[in-house]
Amino acid sequence: VVGIPLMRHFSAKDTQATPGSLALATGPNGELFVGNAEGVLRYDGLDWQLTELPGRSMARSLATGGDGRVYVGGYDTFGRLARNSEGRYQYEELLTRAGLRNAERHVGVVWDVLPTETGVYFHAEQALYFIPYGREDAKRWPLPPELRPSMDSAVADIANMGESAGSMLVAGGFLSEFVGTRKGGDSPV
Repeated sequence: VVGIPLMRHFSAKDTQATPGSLALATGPNGELFVGNAEGVLRYDGLDWQLTELPGRSMARSLATGGDGRVYVGGYDTFGRLARNSEGRYQYEELLTRAGLRNAERHVGVVWDVLPTETGVYFHAEQALYFIPYGREDAKRWPLPPELRPSMDSAVADIANMGESAGSMLVAGGFLSEFVGTRKGGDSPV
């Protein structure tokens, strides 16, 4: 019928997962990934597969990186999906790669995942983390209270201005540069 969009509805019976989708991403092979209350759902055009996160965390944010992998943010975890020897996706946490130990691993909700040409940013409750695709060191920037998201204020978003220009963090109309270096120094802004 002319004017009616192509659409297909999937129920909890189809996905075998609790209703509650929070994020979407597409993989390099055209697969659909859905951030769900039970983890990450993958749809290949025929079947649904659930990949659980540690602690049965919901998958709050998803993005496909420049390396073709799907990156995931949940509660107290961030990581990526990788295929195991049987061809099924499994979750690989990146908290250790970020250098987080003990209590530092309690990152809270990971609100956003933003891929760039060189790596992936994870915007958590109190800090911003950058994990490079290569072997370079991961980075962390604590967020001041006015840039931390909360349920009763605008959630901060990352705006990538390109590798040479750095990036900006936007929260409720407030703009703050957070990536780059100060003039005359090499410390993160």
